[in-house]
Amino acid sequence: MKKGQLFLGLILFFCVVVKAQMPPDVNKIQCMFGPEFKISFANVFTPNSDYRNDNFVPEVQNPICIESYEMTIFNRWGQFMYETHVYNKGWAGNDIYGNLAQEGTYFFIVHYRKMQIDDKPSPDVTEKGFFLLAR
Repeated sequence: MKKGQLFLGLILFFCVVVKAQMPPDVNKIQCMFGPEFKISFANVFTPNSDYRNDNFVPEVQNPICIESYEMTIFNRWGQFMYETHVYNKGWAGNDIYGNLAQEGTYFFIVHYRKMQIDDKPSPDVTEKGFFLLAR
């Protein structure tokens, strides 16, 4: 180019806008089409270190569907013994100081909410019951 000449060029930009959707939540798909969510509790447990039934822990089918969880355990006099927010972390039969709890009847309260699958919020569920600690 010589001095004084102006180079005029045309630059074309192509812009393609694609409406992308996030992939569906795999956990929600498993909750919708996987095995039915169920939670159940044993009526006795034996924390005697034989690696069989040593913790009071619920049996949960399709646990991926749990959005929130809390289990609290009380002795027969209503004294607090244990609390967890993890469904597969059970009670080993100790008091809050780490001492072995006495044999006998204990009570549990479990609050949980299943994962919301559609537009309706999932209700909070409370289950209560009792079980026997046998050594």
